[in-house]
Amino acid sequence: TYEEVLQLDPEYCRFVLGVVGDDRNSPLAVFGLWLRSQEIPSSPQMPVGSTVLHFGQHKGMTYEEVLHSDPKYCRYMLGDCDVGGNSPMAAFIGWLRDQEIPSSSRMPAGSSVLRFGDH
Repeated sequence: TYEEVLQLDPEYCRFVLGVVGDDRNSPLAVFGLWLRSQEIPSSPQMPVGSTVLHFGQHKGMTYEEVLHSDPKYCRYMLGDCDVGGNSPMAAFIGWLRDQEIPSSSRMPAGSSVLRFGDH
């Protein structure tokens, strides 16, 4: 239900509010309109590096996974993206500013992320 999503994943609710316009023709838009009338609870405290991206080519990966698997993308985000406010992208860029960007996109053996199958 909408209430369950609101309570269990407030970060997703913030994401929805950031991408949904006034269109009322899609289920996501209807959910976004409902969210506008709700108070979104604060997210459970978690290390920011374990926050999951909900946008772009690395959607579904944590900040840390993106940092170590694609430092070139991280440098691009820091240098070429001018995003302000409370958007998920702005949060990621803010986190990146406090990180040391690796010089190589090579991850330690065994820590690569599968991008196929059930895992």
